[in-house]
Order: sequence, then structure tokens, then C-alpha cells
Amino acid sequence: RDMILSSFTKDALAHGKRVLPNESCGLLVKIDGVEKYWECQNISIEPDKTFVLNPDDWIKAEEASDEIIAVVHSHPEGSLEPSESDVESCDFFQWQFYIFNHTESDFMED
Repeated sequence: RDMILSSFTKDALAHGKRVLPNESCGLLVKIDGVEKYWECQNISIEPDKTFVLNPDDWIKAEEASDEIIAVVHSHPEGSLEPSESDVESCDFFQWQFYIFNHTESDFMED
């Protein structure tokens, strides 16, 4: 599937630009069969270096959606390589992860 043309990527990119210089984070959810980006607050103590999804946003996404498909977050400095904590989180939750760079509009799926 073409990630760049989907509405979820456009919404994620807009969120990423809005919260600079911090990392943005959200969830890819399915609502009535349609994939949508669910914006979440980054509550990390170092939001310019890492992200922590606000648990309240996560709960709201679970309640409003049919399913959570993936975690989506930005790397404002450019690299699409997952950090050590990205890999650990991905393995723990067994969800897909999308990492994007807002300046390049590039997405990496893990």
C-alpha cells in the first residue's frame, strides 16, 4: 500500500510539524474499516529525544476504534532508524511501528 498518499500519513506529518522540535506520537487506528491517525500527546521527560504516549490518549483511541494497528512517531532529526527504545517497545507490544521524518515526508515501517 502507498503510505505517502494515505490520509493517515498526511495527518501524522502535520502533527509532527506542529510539535517541533519535539517528537510527535500517535496511533494508526481502524474506525469503521478506515485507517486513521489518532494524535497523542508525548509525555516524555525528554520529548525532543524520545516519546511516551499519553495513556489517556491511548485509552480514548482503544474506546473509539475497532482496533489499534500501529504506533506512529516522528524523528525530527531525520534518521528513520529505530532507536533502541523503539525496538524494545515494538517487540513488547508486537505492533507495527511507523517512524517518519516530517521534512522528507518519508515513512519507515518496522
